[in-house]
Amino acid sequence: MKPLNPPGPAARRWLRAESAHQRRRCRLLAAEAEALAPRRAKWVDEFLGRLQARGFDESPGVRRRISPDELPARGRRARQGGT
Repeated sequence: MKPLNPPGPAARRWLRAESAHQRRRCRLLAAEAEALAPRRAKWVDEFLGRLQARGFDESPGVRRRISPDELPARGRRARQGGT
């Protein structure tokens, strides 16, 4: 197989610019996610409250409430990624 040619100066410049753009984009997305943290915590608390108060449908016609000891424990660190 024929060896590949090394990238030229234009390709290296483009790669550096693209990499910098992606780092900026990642920082902005992380900041937006961090800004949502208090609202996310409130949503989780409301959801867990509904599970305890109203329960959920296990199967058609069977509704089950969740006891407080069945709920997951709150982590000490912030959640990564989605929720």
